Order: sequence, then structure tokens, then C-alpha cells
Amino acid sequence: MTRALVIWLASLLPLAVSGPEDIPVETAEPGSETTEPGSETAEPGSETAEPAEVEANVSVIGTITTQAAPSTETLEVTQDHPVCGDAVPSEVVVVADGKLANAVVFIDGIEVDPAPEPVEAVLDQVGCIYIPHVQALPVGSNITVVNSDDVLHNTHAFLGGSRTIFNLAMPQKDQRISRPLRRAGLVDVRCDAGHTWMSAYIYVFDHPYYAVTGGDGTYTLRDVPPGTYTLTVWHEKLETQSREITVAPDAPVQADFEL
Repeated sequence: MTRALVIWLASLLPLAVSGPEDIPVETAEPGSETTEPGSETAEPGSETAEPAEVEANVSVIGTITTQAAPSTETLEVTQDHPVCGDAVPSEVVVVADGKLANAVVFIDGIEVDPAPEPVEAVLDQVGCIYIPHVQALPVGSNITVVNSDDVLHNTHAFLGGSRTIFNLAMPQKDQRISRPLRRAGLVDVRCDAGHTWMSAYIYVFDHPYYAVTGGDGTYTLRDVPPGTYTLTVWHEKLETQSREITVAPDAPVQADFEL
């Protein structure tokens, strides 16, 4: 083999060893995001708009307002001053910027089968005031009455303003007694231990379509079957109001009231 042929063959060896041109593997920097093939990348500075969320199962919504002045007076305490103080605030009309709290909104006359699941609820006595002042519960629920005061309370509950459903002497601090709420209706609670200023209300329903307004005056009823109903608003002092509403399956009904 001539020297020129040897040099020519040697020049071909690098091509045979290296093969096709190597393609570098792309690696993401630590903490960076990778985009799957076929996905779209947003232009720098652009934003992707998310669809507005509609709260599921909402059937009726609204706000309860009033032109009535809030209760600013205090209620005189006539006994047990070391525990109860000399006066307590009135909770009869709780309103801020015209928005009414402690109003009970419900569908009147609706029947459901089976009845809603009962719950466990609490009515506390703190500083010779019932907390909460107004609540609404399904029939069959248990209400646990708590005495957080170091003084005798006698918690007396009336259904419909006259029928006693429980009457509990509670002389001990931190005492707890539970009682079932077996019948639907408005329960009026008073203290028979001389604390005449104490009052609370428990509205008991045999269906789940009710709500109690908070400080912003709003309410929400959920999962109401489509149909036409009577919607009622109750308040302990202001006039009860009712109106007819029609619930559709695809959008909530807006039903505002001014008491």
C-alpha cells in the first residue's frame, strides 16, 4: 500500500466513528416551567381570563333592608349585677347601613320527603345575654343550652308563644343540658330567674329552605326544586312580609325585601 493511500484512509476514520451530527438535549432551568407539545404559550405580559364562577346549587338570593333605626338603647339589669352588669345592649333591631341582621327568610308551605338531617346546635348564656339571639334549625335537632355565667339561669322555651317545650333550671357555671326540637315552628326563649331582659328565638323548620341574615343583610337558599313558592321574611319586631317567587333550574332568583 502506497503512503498516499494510507493517508487517505486515515482521513475517513473520524467520520465513521462520530456518525450523524449530535443533537443537544434541552434541559429546563431549576424552578422553570415546561410547556407540553401542542400547548399554547401566552405572549409576554398577556393574561388568560378565567370564566366567572357561579356558586353551585344557589336557588334564591337577596338582601333584607330597613329604614328603621337600629336599637341603640340599653336594657336595665335589675339583679345579679356582679355577673350581668348594670345594663345590656338591645338586640331587637340590628342594622348597619340599612342592612338588617337576624331576619329569618324561608319558603313557606313547602313539603319535603325525607325531612332534612337534624344538627347539633348551641344556645349559650354569656353575661346574661343569649348567644345567638336568632337561629334557625331543622326539626329533630338537638339544642344544647349552656350556662357560661356564674349565676342561676332558668331557660324557658315556648313553641308558638305559649307551649312549653323545655324549662331548665341551670344554677351551675358551665352547665350544659341538651333537648330535642321535635316540632317545627317559632320557639321563643326567656329566662325565668328574674332576668326579664333576656330573649332569644329559634325558628325550627321541617324543610331545608331557610336562612338567617347576618350583619350584611344577605341570605342564600340552596337546592330549591324548580317551581313557584311563597317566600317569607320574619323579624321579631318589624313586619313580616311574603311574596311569590318562581325558581328556575338554571339561574338564581333575586328577591330583596325592605321591612
